Amino acid sequence: MNTVILKHYTMNPDNETPIVGPPLETGSQLSEALAADEAGLLYNVQVRRDLEATKASPATLLTAEALLALTKVARHLHNKRERLCEGVNLSEGRFQMLQALSRSDSGVVLGKLAGSMGVTPRNVTGLLDNLERDGLARRVSDPEDRRSWLAELTPAGREKVHQMRQRMLYAQDLLSDRLSEADWKQLRHLCWRLLQITTTTDPAGHLQPAPPDPAITKEEKSRAR
Repeated sequence: MNTVILKHYTMNPDNETPIVGPPLETGSQLSEALAADEAGLLYNVQVRRDLEATKASPATLLTAEALLALTKVARHLHNKRERLCEGVNLSEGRFQMLQALSRSDSGVVLGKLAGSMGVTPRNVTGLLDNLERDGLARRVSDPEDRRSWLAELTPAGREKVHQMRQRMLYAQDLLSDRLSEADWKQLRHLCWRLLQITTTTDPAGHLQPAPPDPAITKEEKSRAR
């Protein structure tokens, strides 16, 4: 079986955005765990062995393998992003808030800020306190509702967002030639598609049939001609 060695980066999790789960494997551990199937596609040997022991259907096993791989990549990229944030004296949680605030020129209601970031109002309060302390954001009264408060960036906060985005673009540029343009487009599509099909629910929270995949629909239309 063919094996592939992948580079690994580690970091300490931030208290505001803890990383849940076991540490990622080192490069040598991954080289031992990964193999290629007959089509040349990578899979994790131990993960496949563990899943096969469950006696689930082939379709379920394939889905589980793919989702576990995606989860591991997401945690790895989270760690990488944390390291980039540390370079400009931020946590990822604080940078996420700065990004959310940078999309508005007139401030954001604190309640809406919590919703857009997917965190609790209490978490927003803690993050905003730290950003105010560092002079990157500030609270201002809502002109439409004096009982409400808005959060907005300071000039220093906007500069910090710019610095961080430049660091991220540089890091992403280093990866751009590791996959083909077609692979990046397919990866982008599959990530958004997976999010789409896993968040299409009814009022009770049950998964519903997802909207049709535009890529497949386009292919079917082409074949019908």
